[in-house]
Amino acid sequence: MTIVYGDTSGGGGGSTASATTGAQVWQARQQSTAGGVLANLAASPSITVYAADGAGAAVSSINVVSANQAGRTVTLTYTAAAGGMLSGSLTVAVPAGWTPPATSAGPASRPPRSVRCPCPGRRSP
Repeated sequence: MTIVYGDTSGGGGGSTASATTGAQVWQARQQSTAGGVLANLAASPSITVYAADGAGAAVSSINVVSANQAGRTVTLTYTAAAGGMLSGSLTVAVPAGWTPPATSAGPASRPPRSVRCPCPGRRSP
């Protein structure tokens, strides 16, 4: 027997995940006869809910600079929202007029205007 929860094959919108993050057990029960009692199965599926896209917060190590001030180091710190990430990424766009970021030691022939950080594995807040 297969149960399809949120089936979209008939044009429906599908299911919507819970806003609560973390592992969520879908407790399955079974009753063998009409006179029996529903009993929990020994194993039920668990679905992990991660933070929504766009969740979390980024802060800068500095919040003021003088125009054309050189030699500054800006450290950006991202904190994932409750639930964390799994194989996600973080991209930071550098505003126009700022020196393009260095993503590795040494000069770059065409430095990027944004920095993308792949986030392999699970990242928790």
